[in-house]
Amino acid sequence: MQQLEVLKSASMIDDDVFDFAKQVILFLEEKYEIETGMETVIIHLAMASQRIRNGAIVDEMGEEIFESVKESDHYEEASKLWMEIKSFTEIIYPYSEEQYMLLHLCNILNQ
Repeated sequence: MQQLEVLKSASMIDDDVFDFAKQVILFLEEKYEIETGMETVIIHLAMASQRIRNGAIVDEMGEEIFESVKESDHYEEASKLWMEIKSFTEIIYPYSEEQYMLLHLCNILNQ
């Protein structure tokens, strides 16, 4: 994925985050056969992972917005997928980052 290479070459993500993101790409392609819309998920995952490693945290999504994410037909599947993705890293994601990841995962599962 070219965008991931750009982030790495611009030193916006480190080697560990890059390797983790590549592992997730393979996982999504092989197990879930997801290709369409994956770029947004992977870029967000890489940037969120690097933010956390750097000690930065984003604000939580508004509860009304997150409630609409939870109402998605794919929310349960997205939650399971997120748990699997997190198993590839030791990074601990705060609730705010998990909200955004679940939003992105629901979106790609809706396609």
